Amino acid sequence: DEKGVVLDNLVSCWAQSPPKLVLEFGCYVGYSATRFARLLRLHGGRVVSVEVDPIHACIARSMLEFAGVADNVTVYVGYSEEAIPHLNETCQGLAAEVV
Repeated sequence: DEKGVVLDNLVSCWAQSPPKLVLEFGCYVGYSATRFARLLRLHGGRVVSVEVDPIHACIARSMLEFAGVADNVTVYVGYSEEAIPHLNETCQGLAAEVV
C-alpha cells in the first residue's frame, strides 16, 4: 500500500540516527502509529499519539495491541490544547524528534 511505503521510507531516512520519540497528532485507527512503532522499537524508540475521539483511540489501542506494538505507543485522548501541557510527563521528559 502506498501510504505504508511512504511511512516506511520516512523511517528508513532516519536509519543512521533513529529517533527515540515520534509525536503524532491525530491517531485515527492507529495505522501510522503502528508503522512507526514497528520500525522504531528495534532502536528503543516509541510513539506518542494524540487523538481527540475516544472511540478512535479505543480502536487504535486495539489495533496496536493486535499488531504487537502497544508497549511502544502511548495514545493520549484529548484535544491538542489539553495534551500539550502534559506531553513532558507523557513523553517521560524525552524531546520529540519527529512531529
